[in-house]
Amino acid sequence: MIKLCLYCSKPLTGRQTKYCSNKCQSEKRYFDWVKEWKNDPSSAVRGEYQTSNYLKRYLLQKFDYKCSRCGWSEINPYSKTLPLEVEHIDGNFLNNKEENLTILCPNCHSLTKNYKGANKGQGRQARKKYTS
Repeated sequence: MIKLCLYCSKPLTGRQTKYCSNKCQSEKRYFDWVKEWKNDPSSAVRGEYQTSNYLKRYLLQKFDYKCSRCGWSEINPYSKTLPLEVEHIDGNFLNNKEENLTILCPNCHSLTKNYKGANKGQGRQARKKYTS
């Protein structure tokens, strides 16, 4: 019986048991994560306060690697990264429902009503137990 890669369905060879490459394993993990997140948005929080990198990757792809407000999309010539940021529209970092998330450039993000310090005390009850 020929075993197939769980991601791309290519035949496995030698000692391969589930995936034909590390890339296929990584992609399968990402797509499984997206499926889980769509069923349970709370799974997008990594640790206590950090949003999953998979979530940012999903949103970048969804918005075609452009700011959803102004369309800006410029790669930083020094870091070679695209400095777009995840915006929680309602300001609650724990609300990771897809309709509450967007991608903004640093400029557009800084103009939102709940950007960084402007959001103090608005829906971040989980943090209060650590700062009191």
